[in-house]
Parts: sequence; C-alpha cells; structure tokens
Amino acid sequence: MDKFRSKNIFILKKAIFSREKLFIPGLALLALGLWFPQLLHLAQLRPPNSDDATIILTGADLASGNWLLRGWNLPPDSFITSDVPFYALGNVLLGLKPGLMQIVPTVIFCGVIFLSILLSGSGLVTSRLRNSVIAFLLLATPSYTLASLALEGPIHMGTVLFCLASFIATTQIFTNRGAGKLAGAGLTFVLLTLGIVGDPLALVIGAIPVGLAALAVLGLYRFKEGWYVLAAAGLAVLLSRFSPVKTIPVTPVITFDQLDQNVGLLAESFLYVLLPNIFLLIAGLLALGWTFKKLWGERKTFTLAGLVDCLLLAGIAANIAAFLFTSAPTDLATARYLLPTVVFGFILLAKRLGDLFEVRHWLFWLACLVLIVPTMWSFMELANTPAEPAPQTALVAWLDQQRLTEGYADYWDANILTVQSENKIRVRPVRREGLKYAPYRWNTRDDWYQPFPPATTLQPFFMLYQTDPPPFRTTDPGQGNAGITAKITAKLLDRLALLLTFGPPTRIASFDTYQILVWERGTPQSSAWARP
Repeated sequence: MDKFRSKNIFILKKAIFSREKLFIPGLALLALGLWFPQLLHLAQLRPPNSDDATIILTGADLASGNWLLRGWNLPPDSFITSDVPFYALGNVLLGLKPGLMQIVPTVIFCGVIFLSILLSGSGLVTSRLRNSVIAFLLLATPSYTLASLALEGPIHMGTVLFCLASFIATTQIFTNRGAGKLAGAGLTFVLLTLGIVGDPLALVIGAIPVGLAALAVLGLYRFKEGWYVLAAAGLAVLLSRFSPVKTIPVTPVITFDQLDQNVGLLAESFLYVLLPNIFLLIAGLLALGWTFKKLWGERKTFTLAGLVDCLLLAGIAANIAAFLFTSAPTDLATARYLLPTVVFGFILLAKRLGDLFEVRHWLFWLACLVLIVPTMWSFMELANTPAEPAPQTALVAWLDQQRLTEGYADYWDANILTVQSENKIRVRPVRREGLKYAPYRWNTRDDWYQPFPPATTLQPFFMLYQTDPPPFRTTDPGQGNAGITAKITAKLLDRLALLLTFGPPTRIASFDTYQILVWERGTPQSSAWARP
C-alpha cells in the first residue's frame, strides 16, 4: 500500500499549480487579456434586458453597504454570493453604468475559460499545452447562441465559475500535506457554500459531484483525503441551509409527468446551443463515453486526471438529471440551465482530443479541423458584425427631455430603463392584479413603491408600456378567435386598472412603440396599490 501510495503521490505532485508549471496559467491569462475585446464585442451584439439590469442595481446596493440585500424581493437564484459581488466591484470602479451589463459577464466568462484551461491540463505534462489550447479554442470562440447565453448576466455562469474553482480546490487536498490539505478542504467548503447560497444550481453541479468523488475515493482507495472532501461538501450543503439572505421560496417540483417533454427539450437545447456545428454535439457524446470507459478501466489507479474526469462527468450527469426530472424546463430559453454541461463537456472533449493525439496523430488533426474550424469561422463573422445601440437609448433621451424621472412599467421595460439612464430616470416594475396595479415583487425593492419625499410630491410620474405589436394582434394561432378575444379583454382590463389605481392621466404621449401616460401630481400612496 505504501509503495502504491508513493507512486500515486509522485503522479499527483504534477499538480495544476506546481511552481515549475506556471507557464500555462500565465499564457492563458495573456491570451484571455488579448481576447477580451472580442468576447466583449460578442456580449454587445445581444440586446440587454431587465434581468441584466436588475443585477447591476443589486450590485450597487451591495456596494453601498446592504450586504444581505435587505428589502429586496429576490428569487432563489439571487446570485448574491456568486455574480453580484462582481457587479458590486464594477459599481465601485466604474459607477452605475449600462456598460456593466456586458463587461461583468465577459469577465466572469473569461474566468470560466481560465479555470477550464487549468482543468483540461490536469493530465500528462506532455499534453498540457495541447489540451489547454484546445479548451481555449472551444470555449473562447462560441457560436452566437452560446455566446448570447454565456455572456448574459446573470445566467448561472458565475455558478459554473465557483464550481470549477471548487474542483481545483478539491485536487489540492490530494496534492498537499498537513495544513495544505486543510487549506484545500477549507477553500472547497467556502467556494461551494458561496455557490449554493447564490444559486441552488451549485448544489447540483458542484456539491453533488464533489461528494460523489469523495465516496469513490473512499470506496476504491480508502484514502483519508476522501473524508476531507466529503466533509467540505457536506458542511457546505448544511451551512447554506441557514443562509441569512431572504429569497422568494420557489422550488422546481420533481415530476415524471413531463419527462417526455423534458427529453425533447434536452435534445433541442443542445442543438440550439451548439449549432452551427453539429459535430460538437457528436464529439461531446463520444468524449463522455470515452471518459466513462477510461475511468472504469483505470479504476484501480488513482490519478489527478482521473479525479478531474470524475468530477466533470458527475457534474454533467447531475445537471442533466436535474433538467429531466424537475419542472424547471419550459422552453428553449431554459437551455441556460444546461450551460454547466456544455462547459464541463468541452473540458472533457479537450482532454480526450489530447489523448487521441497520443494514439492517432492524423485523426487528432482531422477532429480539430472538423470541430474547431467551422465554429471559428462563425465566430469571425460575429466579430465583424457591428454592435447596435441599445434599443432603450432613444427612449431614455426622450424621457429626460420631457423631465419625466419617476415612473412605472412592465418588468421587462422597467429596470433596464433605470440602468440605461444611469439611475437618473427611475422606472419601477408593476403588474396588474385583478382590477388594480400592484408592485411587482420579483427582483425589486420594497421601498421603491413608497411615496417620494415631500419635496417631490408634486413631481409628475408616468406609466409606460409597449403598443407595437398591439397585444390584441398577437395571439397563438392554435387559439383562433378565442385568443384574440382574450388579448382584447386583457387590454381593456389593463386600461381599467390604470384608472382605478392612478385615476385619469393628465396627458398621454407616444414615442416609437411605447405609449406613456403621465399624471401631473405626486406618486401614488401605498393605499392606491392592489392589496397583496
């Protein structure tokens, strides 16, 4: 056992962060620094939305000292300990600027690429550089769909960042002695705890894989390091249950009724994300099979590369299982929940391509040609596509010209206008409940709906909503006339609710596809809103 353990310790000493092996991390940082403008340009191609804006507002509040975001109505995936700190730092450095909606997600994605490069080079020293280059090319030249998801904030990419970091911290438990093991376990615990508190998805793609890897180590090799890993994962899950951050309790229901639908959505989501190169999906499936076969064949020998493969494979399995057996998937937009599988799969694909080079040189180069060149070509086309101004820019300028600085709108038009105006025009989300409007209690602050200070009680406020295309003209073709009738009824109820909540407007204005109703008096008292 001592001889066997000594041999494996010798292998494990070739760790990711060995002092003599800092060349690849340094080279990766340099490459990402040079590539950052290209990824930022991709982020700017996608029109921003209110989800992007909301996290900037929460980041600004966090930076102002509201560490637990008291008074906020946050969803379970609040990202308070994963993504929000990055936005808080952005607010400190740059102020509340709309550009943070692209800059911060790009920084987070670069962090994901960097950690992916490190994990892809966790095998033989001779293949590290090759694997790292492949991982960089796979992740840093995404298709438009993948880029629009990965570079949107918040979209669980910060969660992936923390989970990848916890995987690296887990490997350090096996490559250090004494206090180094405790430091690795402590870091794993902290990273997993922060990830789970910010986003329950981290439990699925982080804590479960780490826990399963620990059980495998204990069952197959009886290494005491497995207890360190298991304790770190278990304590992270336990402590996250006592998070002081208050969120709205919404938990996807485990269901078998919609399994058929979820299976279809799973396939459609991968096609949606990985197109235009279908070969990436095929190669990814082959890489998963090869990885499982490799782990099974080498199960009697513990290596760092095998541990990383085990963590990534378990993360993919847990991610897909959660997608299939919960009610979270609804449409192609929920493909964002599968981003961890895409990232983990690309890391494994880079490692297996490195293994392929050792077996068949010509097959390796053919695979790289088929997998990387089409995606690179698509990426270069995107890089040459000019970014258009945010669609809300002109509306913000018009509202400022009209001296309308306080108002209400649908969620998807509210926070984005606030951020685009750099908080000079504050638009709060509302929704119709019955025959009155009410504050929208989702990604909002309670004090946004309090009357303004006495000095501004005579300040006008406005209600804004889109009229093009008119709601009664957009209907599900399958609903026929019933759908048109429902839309017309909803439109009439909206107008009636406006009158019952705010009274008759002083004036009505139009701008582009928006209609703006203006009341030339103070903001509504809390009694005007619909009762919760």
